[in-house]
Amino acid sequence: MRLRPVYDGGMRLHETNPWPHIVMMAMMVIFWAVIIYGLLVFISKYGKDHGSKASDNDALSIARTRYAKGEISKDEYATLKKDLS
Repeated sequence: MRLRPVYDGGMRLHETNPWPHIVMMAMMVIFWAVIIYGLLVFISKYGKDHGSKASDNDALSIARTRYAKGEISKDEYATLKKDLS
């Protein structure tokens, strides 16, 4: 089967083969999907609320470790746990 050129009224002839257009459209979709995915990963990783939850858990684990070592009393640990929760 031979593709025949189609005159579109402009200065150039286009062939009737749709594959170059389909491939280009697929590449554009993949490009924008990668950009959007990258933005979502960046926002979720460096978001505003991400650090505050980790620091609360870190403070509670530090208090738990200090209580286990005997550096603070049971009452101090209970107060810290109540304040941090």
